[in-house]
Amino acid sequence: MHWRDTLTKAIVIVGLKKVRDNASRVASRLPGIEVVARTKVPRSSPEVGAAMLAGGATPTRRPRRSAGAFRGAKVK
Repeated sequence: MHWRDTLTKAIVIVGLKKVRDNASRVASRLPGIEVVARTKVPRSSPEVGAAMLAGGATPTRRPRRSAGAFRGAKVK
């Protein structure tokens, strides 16, 4: 492989349905407990935040860089 063919950044592919289903599964198995959505990646995708919220999680209330993923998130 030639040095110009190497990636200069990592690419992560996320299954949004899996994120939503996982949040839903966790929230449904913990009745009475608030499940808080939290992304761990700076500048996370709003779609990932929206998937967690759609699954029943609530956004984190602590102001952090990762909270930006929830700013544009809309629950469908």
